[in-house]
Amino acid sequence: MSEASGLKNLGKVSTQWLNEAGIYTLEDLREIGPVQAYVKVRLRQHRASLNLLYAPWAALENIDWRDVPLESKELLKHEVETIFEN
Repeated sequence: MSEASGLKNLGKVSTQWLNEAGIYTLEDLREIGPVQAYVKVRLRQHRASLNLLYAPWAALENIDWRDVPLESKELLKHEVETIFEN
């Protein structure tokens, strides 16, 4: 992903990690969704923080990652926890 892909909130390292997980474009991110994108990255990069969950979600909503509502953060975290529990 590059700035040309239209994704806000993602720096060089986050972009590289997403690319390594097979996510290159905004359309890729839309198809897989931010939760699955985070899970794919987290399985490879244990240092990935929850910001890598919130930032792609925010990019899809075209907002700054710092503006993700608390209830959305909680829902996203719950979805990730459910996946890792199973």
